[in-house]
Amino acid sequence: MRKILIVDDDKNFLTILKDAMTGYTDKYDFVFASSGSKAMEILDTQDLDLIISDLRMPDVDGLQLLTHVMETKPFIPFVLMTAYGAPPIKSEAMSIGAIRYLEKPITLKELISTIEDIFQGEFLEGLSIPYVSLLDIIQLLHLEHRTCTLTVKTTSGDKGFLTFIKGDLVDARTKANSGEEAALEIFQWKYVHLSIRKKTGKETKISIETPLEKLILKALNIRRREIERDLKDKEKETTKKEVIMPVNYEKILETFREIPGYKASGITNINGELMAFDALRDEAVVKMFFIHMASFFVAGDKTAEKTHAGELYFIQADTDTGKFLARRGEKAIAMILLEKEGNVAIAKEALEEAAAEL
Repeated sequence: MRKILIVDDDKNFLTILKDAMTGYTDKYDFVFASSGSKAMEILDTQDLDLIISDLRMPDVDGLQLLTHVMETKPFIPFVLMTAYGAPPIKSEAMSIGAIRYLEKPITLKELISTIEDIFQGEFLEGLSIPYVSLLDIIQLLHLEHRTCTLTVKTTSGDKGFLTFIKGDLVDARTKANSGEEAALEIFQWKYVHLSIRKKTGKETKISIETPLEKLILKALNIRRREIERDLKDKEKETTKKEVIMPVNYEKILETFREIPGYKASGITNINGELMAFDALRDEAVVKMFFIHMASFFVAGDKTAEKTHAGELYFIQADTDTGKFLARRGEKAIAMILLEKEGNVAIAKEALEEAAAEL
């Protein structure tokens, strides 16, 4: 159920609205505030889907509240109401970030119609994508010169926002950072859920001026350095103990189960002999499939070596059994089988992480 905050210092008006809105409480959860400062308190403690605010209020007026919302939670659509309509005020409200501007007196029918238009129109036309490769989507938005706000959520509860204007990343926000630092933080997240909301011609605060390509390269370099540091730490730990701990293959396969569309996975040694296996169903069929595909991988690797073409590290194939991916580590090969609609981008990332241990 969508939660809507209505802000107005006219308490009589709010009382009338509260009574009138009882017929719509099965669709919307209404919250009311009699001042701009009270609205800010609610904004900090509750998850809102829409804010409708009066313009003229004594402590914090509608434009101040709108500015605060755009600085802290720009993903929340904002509607401004006023009995003092004037083109300059409307222009300022729209430039700051309001998506609608309503002149009082307004009827209940007009207000509900506005709410339904917002939720059934622009915001529901936004694209919602579960668990994808973030950098792939970002580069696609850049290439298509899209103007939009990208909401990014992780499975661990992190949340951030990326704002694009004509394909250029101009603003980013997380709980801890803003601007370029926030963008780099978001770029490091894995297994994310994205939702895309179209912008409506409003001016957006520009906090990022570095070209997107350089930011992505910087993020990849940060990730590479972290991987190298982790590997060095593992090497130091191994040298210190003078014992090579065995790799827990079952634990690696268990992490693969989190991949959307997961069907099965396995690990073989460099010669293609199956060492660990996991499948949700059709175990015998899939196990034989993995044995054949591992043999194919090993043969391809040997051919590449003989022809001086380098080493074969990764293969991906669409088969009748499903989407197959394999990545070779130093001493073993990790394989993943997905349903036809499975998420290849996340599977690739999971295989890269596994290869560092194999």
